[in-house]
Amino acid sequence: MMILTSKQREARGVLNSMARHILLDGGSRSGKTKLIVRNIVHRAIKAPRSRHLITRYRFVHCKQAIALD
Repeated sequence: MMILTSKQREARGVLNSMARHILLDGGSRSGKTKLIVRNIVHRAIKAPRSRHLITRYRFVHCKQAIALD
């Protein structure tokens, strides 16, 4: 279970809104990627046959930020 900070709870509200374009601001290791991945997983569970893609500019960054976290 992930315990969210007040800023992350605020960002979760924005991610769950009808907004089309969202920019999350914060320092490194502030939980932005983890929050976005968590939101995508929740949306994928709600839509069983949907497809989702998570990318980063460089593969090594993808491994570090998404897979190893």
